[in-house]
Amino acid sequence: MQQDIADTCQDIEDTRSAITEKLEILEERVRETVEGAQSSVEDIVENVKDMVDTTVEAVRHGVEGAQST
Repeated sequence: MQQDIADTCQDIEDTRSAITEKLEILEERVRETVEGAQSSVEDIVENVKDMVDTTVEAVRHGVEGAQST
C-alpha cells in the first residue's frame, strides 16, 4: 500500500514537471509570436508613414506645378 502511494506521488510529480516544462515552452512561443506581430505592425506603420510622406510630396509638387502655370 505504501509503495502504491509512493508510486502515485511520483507519477503526480512527474506529470507536474512535464506540464510545467510544456507551459514554459508554450509561454516562450507565445512571447515570440507577440514579438513577431509587434515587429510586423511596426514595419507596416513605417511603410504607411513613408507612403503618406511620398503622397504629400507628390501632391505638393503637383500643386506647385499647377500654380506656376
